[in-house]
Amino acid sequence: MPASLAPLSNDLSKGGAEKFSTTNNVFASYDDIMCDLLKKLALPYDLLTFENLELNIDEFPSIEKFYCGLKKESCSKEEYNRAHRIFNRFKCKSLKELLGVYNTLDCTLLADVLIHHRKAATTHFDIDPFRFVSSSSFVFFAALSKAAVNLEYIRDVKIHQMVKDSIRGGIVNVSLGMQRPTCLIKRILITLSLKNT
Repeated sequence: MPASLAPLSNDLSKGGAEKFSTTNNVFASYDDIMCDLLKKLALPYDLLTFENLELNIDEFPSIEKFYCGLKKESCSKEEYNRAHRIFNRFKCKSLKELLGVYNTLDCTLLADVLIHHRKAATTHFDIDPFRFVSSSSFVFFAALSKAAVNLEYIRDVKIHQMVKDSIRGGIVNVSLGMQRPTCLIKRILITLSLKNT
């Protein structure tokens, strides 16, 4: 799936509350605010510290506290008001209780998005995406199933060895904006690039 949970759940909510079977089951006694529970909840991330979790909250944190230093953005007034309604409806007395609601809601929304993704993939490709390790392997298999071509076995040893040598493994993750190379790392990279030239 090409996006984070927030846009995926927003897209799914356009199809109506019936698309959220897991969320509807878990939050069945909260029908009055179900439309608020169909999207990812805003949370004052920077306010969440170990010391602050246990403190009782007399009033809901201000919208300024909902600024996220990681993304360098604040939540909208609509998101803030929705979080405030959920906070009041669940009668949260601490950030820990709000975090519990947030985590439960995230899990149910993710389950609903994955169920919808699975149904769509099964309908369009007749393939279960949960049987693949990565989305790239699923997409490759789906493309082959729709291409209607017959792949032949590689019988030539040289070609087989060339394909085998080009296979790379492992997982790579780069977190942009949060990684700042130190001077030592910069020197190592420069040294390696000079050796390769």
